[in-house]
Amino acid sequence: MPTAYELGLQRDWTKNRAGKQTARRRFVVDTIDPAAALLADGIPLTNTSHPDLPDLRLDRYNVSVSNDGTCNVDCEYSNDSRFVDLRQPNKDDPAWYHWGWAQRKVMVDIPICVRSLVIADGLNGQVSKKVWKIAKKQVGETRIIRPLNVRVKIDNVRDLDIISQQTDKLHVMPDGKTYRFEGASVAQVDDEGFYDISYTWERDEGTFYFPDAISRDVGYCTPVNGLLVRPSYTVLVAYQIGNPETDKPLMEYQDVYDYGNRTAGNNNDGLGWQLLPGANRIL
Repeated sequence: MPTAYELGLQRDWTKNRAGKQTARRRFVVDTIDPAAALLADGIPLTNTSHPDLPDLRLDRYNVSVSNDGTCNVDCEYSNDSRFVDLRQPNKDDPAWYHWGWAQRKVMVDIPICVRSLVIADGLNGQVSKKVWKIAKKQVGETRIIRPLNVRVKIDNVRDLDIISQQTDKLHVMPDGKTYRFEGASVAQVDDEGFYDISYTWERDEGTFYFPDAISRDVGYCTPVNGLLVRPSYTVLVAYQIGNPETDKPLMEYQDVYDYGNRTAGNNNDGLGWQLLPGANRIL
């Protein structure tokens, strides 16, 4: 193990009128390996007191390699932890999790009908007529994204399979609202079975804004239930019934996703998110 020698004449100390203090001690270590330099005999440990200024504690190291084959280790002290980023979360805390916030722009397909001129063969030659045809337009919507980050210990990598099983399922979250679970990204942290998992859920509020038609030959398909809306987590589909010369196509919504359930069976409890690794921390 290399040995550290303190340069006693290079000690620094500052103090301002608010009482904030900093200090620096410099050591020379006979190695060119910065990691080994921090382990050298004589290098003080972080969070230990300054030998002459006991109110100051060691916050961090700065290590530089010199041309003479040694390392300089600067030990920086303060009485207010100014050299320590206290905002960094302790992800190894078994109770740690973090909810984030994001938004996403999406385009929703809305069926419309367009009355077009067609030419057909009749008994007395070609005839022209107008018929309703199905088309679509797109409406922009902004959706809220709920990201959740956790660090968990996984004994068997197959325990992560539940993420795939719940992807694209509807979850009723702790705020009482329903979200679509989009899945997760998983990254291994170490060889001891710890993984960082980033989950995301999307909130679909439905579509209620339908701009007015611009002409008599362009309009919305007739809603089967009489309401011109797209409920959350559905798509609108259109189809033609009746005489296309006089009857507009019909439109209705269809569900796209199933609920992700905590228990087996079609009970639609939406609590499948509770099965996800680390999700028990936010119950």
